[in-house]
Amino acid sequence: MKALVCLVVVSVLMPSLALGQNNEVAYLQERMLPAVRDFIRRNQLAYDPDFPTNRIRHYRVEFAPEIDAVFSRMMLEKKYAFLLSEKAKVCEIWSFQDTETRPFRDYSNVTPEEREVILSRTNVLNKQSVLALAAKHFKLQGHREENFHPPEFWQHVLGEKNPDPATHLPLPLYEATWYRKDVKLEERNSLGFAGMPNVLIIVSGLNSNLVYYSKVAMPVGRDSDEVQKKESP
Repeated sequence: MKALVCLVVVSVLMPSLALGQNNEVAYLQERMLPAVRDFIRRNQLAYDPDFPTNRIRHYRVEFAPEIDAVFSRMMLEKKYAFLLSEKAKVCEIWSFQDTETRPFRDYSNVTPEEREVILSRTNVLNKQSVLALAAKHFKLQGHREENFHPPEFWQHVLGEKNPDPATHLPLPLYEATWYRKDVKLEERNSLGFAGMPNVLIIVSGLNSNLVYYSKVAMPVGRDSDEVQKKESP
């Protein structure tokens, strides 16, 4: 039976995290915290990787012993959201979002004042530096370029230059998507994004930070089962 427990952390000290069954608390301490802290360090996020546990706004653990898997999530304050997956004793972050940056915010109702603020910000990246930065984070998660098609790249924008240039607002957010090589690119529209193995990374042009990462339709700990077969002795 799957055990689904939503836990709210209210204390700095781990022994006082008794907010549910001991196995959920133990999983937080032994599996989730090391994975999240390693992700923060590895990607050089602007956050103390040794954060006290009272900064955890909430977390959730779902055990699925029938498939030897565990699914979990964690929210650090109102800033970082993590989704984790564990299979065969390998635990990894498969989705991360900097919620303060809000790359998927609805910009359709931006006021003239907000527009001026966005336009006044200094964008420190260009296409070449963005792709290099995204590729760095891609490799930091253990992905290998030889297993994927070349990345597709675009800058987030508000509105279109045609027919109304006045509504066109380039945003300081850049997105790169790697589709695994077994994906037929011509079938993307018919199959849907969620069903195709891919890695999506969004970086900020304001501070060069990673603001979003997701790994879709791929096994835990590797790019594909085929890769594991090739690497096995």
